Amino acid sequence: MKLLCFQMKIKSMFLKNIKPLAILLIVSFFLSSCNSSPNLDALPLLNGYWEIASVETDKGKEIEYKFNETVDYFEITAKNGVRTKVKPKLDGTFIKTNDAEGFTAKMQDDKLTLIYKTTWDTWSETILYLNDSKLVTQNDQGIRYTYNRFKGYLDNVETN
Repeated sequence: MKLLCFQMKIKSMFLKNIKPLAILLIVSFFLSSCNSSPNLDALPLLNGYWEIASVETDKGKEIEYKFNETVDYFEITAKNGVRTKVKPKLDGTFIKTNDAEGFTAKMQDDKLTLIYKTTWDTWSETILYLNDSKLVTQNDQGIRYTYNRFKGYLDNVETN
C-alpha cells in the first residue's frame, strides 16, 4: 500500500512539473522561430530602394541619418545581385551613379550572407533582419546598418 501511495505521489509531482516545462519549451520554440534570421526565401524582399536610417558601431555608438542624398538600389535574381547607389530626384526618378557592387547570396552558419566582390576587394554582410519595410545588416567588423524602404522625398509613396 505504501509503495502504491509513493508511486502516485511521484506521478502527481511529475505531472505538476511537466506542464510548466512543456509550456516553457513550446513558448521558447515559438519565440526562437519568430526571431530567426532570414533565409534564401526572403531574398525577393531585398529588391528595390533602401535608405540608411542608422549605423551602430561595434562599440555601441549609434549614428542616425535624417536625410540621404543617395539610396541603395538592390536588384537580385536567384542568388546573384547588384547593389547600386542612386540619387533620388524630387519627381520620383533616380540618377544612377557609377557605384555598383555585385554580390552573391548564400547561407553561411545558418545566416543569410551577401558576399560582395569588386576589382579591389571582397567582403560580406550578414542580413540580420529583412521584411518589406526594414533591412538590418552587419558587416565583418561588427558594424550594424539599419535601412528603411525608400518612399521618396515629397509624396512618401514607395518608388518602383
